[in-house]
Amino acid sequence: MLAISRMIRAMMPARMGGLRRNSLLTLTVLWVFAALPAFGQLDRVIAEAVDGDIDCLPCAVTIEFALKQVEGVDRISVSMSKQMVAITFKPGARFTPVQYRDAIAKAEVRVKAFNVAMRGKAEKDGEKTYFTAGQDRFVIVSPPKDLPLGVAVGIMAVVDDSSEPYAITSISDVKPL
Repeated sequence: MLAISRMIRAMMPARMGGLRRNSLLTLTVLWVFAALPAFGQLDRVIAEAVDGDIDCLPCAVTIEFALKQVEGVDRISVSMSKQMVAITFKPGARFTPVQYRDAIAKAEVRVKAFNVAMRGKAEKDGEKTYFTAGQDRFVIVSPPKDLPLGVAVGIMAVVDDSSEPYAITSISDVKPL
């Protein structure tokens, strides 16, 4: 951050008053960091429906409308052919599967699994391994041996939402950030 601060200070006019220059410098640095992607966060959830439950256009519209009411949801895509609902999130959104299940159930559709794409860090706490993405913390049931600890990664995982904390039952993809 110090290097960015020096670079911005060098580009500012020398005649600008000290207080005004410092205020402008602070705002510029904050703007630069606000534009960077969030380190740890929930990116996307794929809710797999029980086969045949999403069977009509009114079902898809009902799901889309209900999910738009859930805090943090940015975009929704419903696929009748794949029997899935893709939910994309705004920065800082939390994983709230009860709300997703309730919204999808308004169309009489049952969710059988959640596949989650998120960014964060895996860490050991005693005998257990956890994955932290933003404000959400998941226990990893069987961590892969090559899962790096304490390093920012993006993962695709299946999440079991029947326990607290939520459990990652399998990880299909790990990418360093």
